Amino acid sequence: MANVTPDEVEEIIDVDSGLDVNPFILASSVLLDTILPSGQIGTAQRKEIERWLTAHFITIRQGQLEAQTIGDAKDTYALGSLSGGIKSTTYGQQAVALDTSGSLAKAEMPKAKLEVISPDLDDYET
Repeated sequence: MANVTPDEVEEIIDVDSGLDVNPFILASSVLLDTILPSGQIGTAQRKEIERWLTAHFITIRQGQLEAQTIGDAKDTYALGSLSGGIKSTTYGQQAVALDTSGSLAKAEMPKAKLEVISPDLDDYET
């Protein structure tokens, strides 16, 4: 269940006109329900993490202002990346920093893979 409203999210990020914030809130809520089961952190802390994580997902969609030049009006936007993980945007980095349980940071760690190769014993003479 979502804990933040679009207005609360828009307090920390400028949202492109016409962009519906609700799908991003839902994505953040679902991810947190999976990564941060109830009881790991307080309600207020979880709400803040959800707010910053929502801003992270919005940034992946619309970009984040990186540089602005007034003369000749040049804006440069940095795009977050799904493959870059939660830390690919400043909003995602803040969400990780707010999570004192470390669950978001652990979710970012690459998963180890172990593969056992078993020789075909028929290939060997006894």
